[in-house]
Amino acid sequence: VELANTPLSDADREEGRDDDLITLPHLHEPAILHAVSDRFYHGKIYTWTGPVLIAVNPFQRLPLYTNGWADV
Repeated sequence: VELANTPLSDADREEGRDDDLITLPHLHEPAILHAVSDRFYHGKIYTWTGPVLIAVNPFQRLPLYTNGWADV
């Protein structure tokens, strides 16, 4: 199965062009699943689709609360 959406380059990802799925030329289920899967593979578990936030594996351990923060 070929995807209608062209893959983003690493430079595009660094600029955050993959943060909002509204920018996809074809917004349909296969394109969304592919984009979210690709972002998850790159460690990005949060993705926007317009005003809607998609969270994939939100229970992944994130360095938000370290031992130093717990001591406060």
